[in-house]
Amino acid sequence: MVIAISAFVACLGLIRSRPFSVVMSQSMSPALKAGDAILIRPVDRGISPGEIVTFDMGGRLITHRVAGIRDGLLVTKGDNNHEVDPWTISPDAVIGAPVVRVPYLGFVLQRLRGPLGWFVFILLPAAWVIFSSIRRFETTIRPQRSEERAPELRRMTGWNVLQE
Repeated sequence: MVIAISAFVACLGLIRSRPFSVVMSQSMSPALKAGDAILIRPVDRGISPGEIVTFDMGGRLITHRVAGIRDGLLVTKGDNNHEVDPWTISPDAVIGAPVVRVPYLGFVLQRLRGPLGWFVFILLPAAWVIFSSIRRFETTIRPQRSEERAPELRRMTGWNVLQE
């Protein structure tokens, strides 16, 4: 359990240190599907047609493939869409390119963003770990009365320890 919690916390640290996005639609299917979580690395070289990029469009992150370049602006298109997007974007609007895709993790990450998600996925398991640890610690250090230990001693030795 401790290992699972440590791995979860490490993943949260990785996600917070790098931009990530959750795929919200099927527009990039089959390459990316709704509910996929993607880690995004910054693009440090020129962007060329055929690359998948994530860009900011009015406060929303959109991940589409570059279909072409027109007048220095990127023309994008979802793989599952029939037409190119009705907008063109500046290369400066590109956040980066997806490098890791984790299927279905996006659904969990979306839930974590709200207060109910933090309660269900963070606070409730943490409380369970703390209370179960306290209970386990309490039972190991609590002195047992001889009446409580009699069945255990009887089983271990075969002797009737207490006078009945």
